[in-house]
Amino acid sequence: MTNWRKYDGMNPDFFNTKRAVIEIANSFENLNEYWESYLKLEYSDYENERNDFMDMSAISRYLISLMQKNDTSDFKMFFTSVEKVLDKCDTDTEELIVTGLLESIQNNAIDNKIDISDSFDIWLQPTTKKRWKELIEFWDGKQQKTTGNNV
Repeated sequence: MTNWRKYDGMNPDFFNTKRAVIEIANSFENLNEYWESYLKLEYSDYENERNDFMDMSAISRYLISLMQKNDTSDFKMFFTSVEKVLDKCDTDTEELIVTGLLESIQNNAIDNKIDISDSFDIWLQPTTKKRWKELIEFWDGKQQKTTGNNV
């Protein structure tokens, strides 16, 4: 994947980590409400204290809680945002989304007895689905973890 950092600020379609977090947290209304509450509880100064990996983990826990309630009506919008970010981001942002978000969703799903091999397939779009499957294969010992230009 191209490192888009040099285009940050010139390309309105580019996603750095900050813009990616905003895109994903705002992908549907209930998640946005959860996100706003989460920020108030976790941070006194989000801009200076933010921890994107911890934040992605919080989003993943929220998604799994919705799945457990069989409230998945907004998952298509969510995974559309994830796909949008993965398709136009720098390598740091890709690592955040793959490791911080997708892997966290998988781990939280497994912890809650949700099958990750196909339970999310109806919402995963091509790039996201590829990265999702690569994570499963990596943890099953079938391949090396890949990011950035190795994909």
